[in-house]
Amino acid sequence: MLQPGERVSLDAKLLEIVDLAQLELEAALAPEEVAALSIGRTATLQVDGLATPVNARVARINPSAQAGTRAIVVYLSVDPQPTLRQGLFVRGAIELDRTRTLALPLSAVRTDQAQPYVLQVRDGKAVATPVRLGARGVVRNDAWVEIASGVEEGANVLTAGVGLVRDGTPVRLAPAETTSVAAPLAASAAR
Repeated sequence: MLQPGERVSLDAKLLEIVDLAQLELEAALAPEEVAALSIGRTATLQVDGLATPVNARVARINPSAQAGTRAIVVYLSVDPQPTLRQGLFVRGAIELDRTRTLALPLSAVRTDQAQPYVLQVRDGKAVATPVRLGARGVVRNDAWVEIASGVEEGANVLTAGVGLVRDGTPVRLAPAETTSVAAPLAASAAR
């Protein structure tokens, strides 16, 4: 922390030793995001400069808010990784809940009518099927939405990548054009 030959006061910091095997991350969260948070929850972190995400878990939650911002500091215990360094910037999500439910990629839900719907493939035709949506979440870095009603498990649904298709249009399926609705959905996450 000092240059060679520099004068040092009695209580000056000369060096800092960091144990890279036990890193901890401080994250300032808004009070409404901390209400559902508990110790031990898992987090996925994206560290600037690293291609792969880093796993962590909530180790401690500060009992009081910071004076100026009213944010609450949460401490995450980061899994050891040799490429991590002190002082890097991180973005991440803390998983608050996990539910097994029927879900679709958000891009498969169409909202150009009064009620959301999906294009389900039945008997070789695209059929507009109204759906009731539930919680939204992230599955493998893609936005998904819970389907509370309207589509059964195992149904074939057209995704947005197939373009403009109207109700009743004859459809011949290729594997990349459909999505089965049975998939796990991380119901909510704090950022």
